[in-house]
Amino acid sequence: MAIDTGAAHTIIVSDVVDDIGIYFEIGDHINRSFGVGGTDYAFEKTIDHLEFGGFQMMNKPLDFGHIDWDINGLIGLDILIPGQFVIDLEAMEIRAK
Repeated sequence: MAIDTGAAHTIIVSDVVDDIGIYFEIGDHINRSFGVGGTDYAFEKTIDHLEFGGFQMMNKPLDFGHIDWDINGLIGLDILIPGQFVIDLEAMEIRAK
């Protein structure tokens, strides 16, 4: 996963979660996103529980789709802002405020 302060929404590569039962189903909401690579589409699922850096969210909608880079997803502002994370570029670390 990569931290992306330019991404409004977190997106996880759908191929990496297929084996835990997260996959596209008829009726799933489709979200359209714009970025450096152009326009992409992702399906949305609500996850019961999410934890990142000790911060927890319940019933969190997340996007699942494709990313052209060799990473499993992007952690966006929809997690970074509510979690009040501090990104220390000198130490190259992220921590809760």
